[in-house]
Amino acid sequence: MRENQGVFIIYQRSLQISEARTLADPSNARAHRDVAGSLNNVGEIQAAQGNASAALRSYQQSLQTHEALALADPSSAEAQRDVMVSHVNLWQLATPRAEKIHHALQINRIFTELETRGAHISLDDCGFWARIKQWLNENTGLATLTTIGLVLVLLTALLPALMATANTLLFQSQAEKLTEREQDLAQTFRKHLAATDTLAADRERNMVTHPVAAVVIVEADRTAAVLAEEFAERAVMSRQSLKET
Repeated sequence: MRENQGVFIIYQRSLQISEARTLADPSNARAHRDVAGSLNNVGEIQAAQGNASAALRSYQQSLQTHEALALADPSSAEAQRDVMVSHVNLWQLATPRAEKIHHALQINRIFTELETRGAHISLDDCGFWARIKQWLNENTGLATLTTIGLVLVLLTALLPALMATANTLLFQSQAEKLTEREQDLAQTFRKHLAATDTLAADRERNMVTHPVAAVVIVEADRTAAVLAEEFAERAVMSRQSLKET
């Protein structure tokens, strides 16, 4: 016990130094990681001394720091493993079954994600992972837990590709609608041109009065011009959408 107390004082001093470094440089990720590591060390001594409540607080503070670091650097396998270590400490000390299952699920999730990403997992870690999976199977009945975790990780990895595919389909749908609109405009444009030609011919044969024909022809020309301009704009938009897809 006296030896543990001496180590405990050393760990506390190390914690104080690391905390001072984070105050001097809040952006120093390594200093924050050292704080979390020192908290884990302090928690181990507190647990060995029988002070479970104090150990849980130290472990929880360590977990919060490690999670913040992992969130800031999602690609870091080291940061993910640090989070897992904090969950391991909490899993070993937790007494409520629900909390113990929660930490075990998080450990299994991180192990699965690390394996999927091809990160190095030591033999000792593999052995502990097998122990966690066995414990979960015995305590939750989830015989396919590893498979479920792997599927969730894969779905997360595939999400960007799925979003890209959805965007492609959306562009294709917009392009198809533009094409249909272009066809409608082209047909209306042709009708107006035909109506203009008919009115012009009728006016020459004196089948309609000049003022009426003039008004109708001017209106037809204006409509045809608007349709022609919109048709051209739609054609450009359609080509751009098709290029993007």
